[in-house]
Amino acid sequence: MNHPRKMLRIFRGRRLSLRCAREDVRREGRAIGASVHLESYFAAWMRHDPGEMAAFYAEDAAMEDPMLAEPRRGRAGIERYYADMFASLERPEHALLDWAARGDRVWFEWTFGSGGGTQPREDYHGISIQTLRDGLVVHDAAFWVPGA
Repeated sequence: MNHPRKMLRIFRGRRLSLRCAREDVRREGRAIGASVHLESYFAAWMRHDPGEMAAFYAEDAAMEDPMLAEPRRGRAGIERYYADMFASLERPEHALLDWAARGDRVWFEWTFGSGGGTQPREDYHGISIQTLRDGLVVHDAAFWVPGA
């Protein structure tokens, strides 16, 4: 078995595709493609509307992010997260690079950036895994390195 660090060296500089089956997720009792969920999610994110973003989450959802000491719980807590984030960032941008879905889970690779005007430009690369129930996110876990 290869060591993970060795595997990183092997794949460094190459674009990896980790696509799985493109399965449907359910929203409001009807099947929708995971691509429709993600396109809607990223379009809403780029409008920087905390209420619109919170509407993607179930009332009992949990969100994990390296910037949070504790997971945010509940739609209201997640809405506050987005409100605080959008208010604190200059020109925030979020782009979808790749995705895969299986069952009730959607994995997606993304870039995130802000600044470039009066604040220094910062760019990040990460992945998130969302678990959905009835088309709403019940768990959202982001993996990235702040300050990297």
